[in-house]
Amino acid sequence: MEVLLGTGMRISEALSLSKDSIDFATHEARIIGRGNKQRVVFFTEESLGWVQQYFNLIFWPLINLILIIAFYKKYYFIQKR
Repeated sequence: MEVLLGTGMRISEALSLSKDSIDFATHEARIIGRGNKQRVVFFTEESLGWVQQYFNLIFWPLINLILIIAFYKKYYFIQKR
C-alpha cells in the first residue's frame, strides 16, 4: 500500500515494475500508464525501501532454485554413468 499511496501508481502499473525501470539514485521510475503513455513516478524513501525488499524477496529464491536444479542435473548425470 505504501508504494501505491506514495507514488500515485495504479495497481497494474505497480505490478509491471521491473528493476530496469527504476532509478534508485533519483527515486523515480518510468512506467507505462493509461492510454499506453509513458510517465515518471517518484518514490518516497519508505516506498522505495519496500520495492527493494520485494525485489530481494523475489530474486534470491529464484537464484537458489536455479542453482538447485543445476546441481541436481549434474549430480544425476554423474550417478547415471
